[in-house]
Amino acid sequence: MYTANTGRARLHRRQPDGYRKDDGLRDPDFAAVVRDPHGIYAVILTPTRELALQIFEQFQAIGSPQSLKVCLITGGTEARPQAVALAQRPHIVVATPDGWRIMF
Repeated sequence: MYTANTGRARLHRRQPDGYRKDDGLRDPDFAAVVRDPHGIYAVILTPTRELALQIFEQFQAIGSPQSLKVCLITGGTEARPQAVALAQRPHIVVATPDGWRIMF
């Protein structure tokens, strides 16, 4: 996997239980993302609303000390509040494919 801002490969390693662990997710530092004034830094597409909500809540909890702005875009909900949230230039957008298609 490559990081978007540097183009360098991110290291993954297999655990004895067979799961892949990402070293970058254990100790997140969103300071560089928060300082970037250019808006959306990452888009995370998930297949279900429930998973999107869980990921959204985790990014809010992890990024709140550093003022990370996260936006949730899902299909089947009113589009206007989601468009307003996108207009506020969040750093990370968590979306479902239907919600993303509606917005763009």
